[in-house]
Amino acid sequence: MDQAAERKRQVFSIPNIMSMFRIALIPLFASALLRGRTAAAAALIALSALTDVADGFVARRFHMVTQLGKVLDPIADKLTLIVLSFCLALQNNRVWLLLGVMAVKEGAMLLLCALFLRKGGRAESACWYGKVTTALLYASMVLMVLFPNLPQRAVSGLILLCTGWMLLCAALYVRKYLPKWQELQEK
Repeated sequence: MDQAAERKRQVFSIPNIMSMFRIALIPLFASALLRGRTAAAAALIALSALTDVADGFVARRFHMVTQLGKVLDPIADKLTLIVLSFCLALQNNRVWLLLGVMAVKEGAMLLLCALFLRKGGRAESACWYGKVTTALLYASMVLMVLFPNLPQRAVSGLILLCTGWMLLCAALYVRKYLPKWQELQEK
């Protein structure tokens, strides 16, 4: 198979198409949420989450893991969660803290990942703590979507739980990648 055909096969693999589909769902659930169509928004978010689980399963089970997929999947996750938290922040001021921490963490990780890849590193699959963070954020935000009148203490608790876990996750990623970064610097 020539290089162009191989690249096309990797770009348009089933898991990568599912990640692209998740990105396409973002304006749909955002519009539904901002228009007060809670059930539709929750259904679209659930579809996005299920597709997220399915793309990882298919990629690993059928040996369709690609370098593009290792980047595209977390980008789809981050865009989904950032837009979802932005929509929720418009409805509840307490969510701005979560959005702010998420934006700083993800921005820093994106910059560090770009530097890492530029230095010759390779994208790796997410670690368990990254997956837990994503699941926790999805679960917390879906609760806020489904129950917009949650007591403010519950919302604050969810936000603090997610914020603390995101910070822990960032520290664990730094601990994992710092030795690899130092190794690349020595080359």
